[in-house]
Amino acid sequence: DDEDSFYHGIYLHFTKVVPTKILKTGLIAKDSLDPEMDKSGTVKRGIVYPDKRVYLWKIEDISGNLERGDKDFDKRVIKAVKTLICDLCADSYGQYIYLVRLPSGLKTHYDNEYGTTCPARYVTQNIPPSYLKYIGTASRMREIIVAGNTRRLLQILNIEK
Repeated sequence: DDEDSFYHGIYLHFTKVVPTKILKTGLIAKDSLDPEMDKSGTVKRGIVYPDKRVYLWKIEDISGNLERGDKDFDKRVIKAVKTLICDLCADSYGQYIYLVRLPSGLKTHYDNEYGTTCPARYVTQNIPPSYLKYIGTASRMREIIVAGNTRRLLQILNIEK
């Protein structure tokens, strides 16, 4: 990863867990066989992994390398979030979206099972609440995207162009 990149260390995470809990405990890494992952006791997903993980999507992986002053900055940010929510259906993992800012040096891994166009990443350790910001629900983000309200989206993502 390019540590000088505009989006270096900025990710999105989708979950069903309510903000009041996540903002107290942080994101807890779990393996796919953890009973909390599937309350029925069976693994219905096609992907099984033995190590504990927290899945993330890096904004830069979706939008490409952006720089301040880029003439297509607004369009590319909207397109990146639209791709994640509307096209990749990342909200199927949960309606609550968190902005995650990881420190330099924290290793992320690609998960090729999710494809190469917009690959998911994961970390194998817990993410403390201090690295997280709740940014809203997927349905609210979808409304902002459909309205083309780039200014509001940039505010939510805490990005200055």
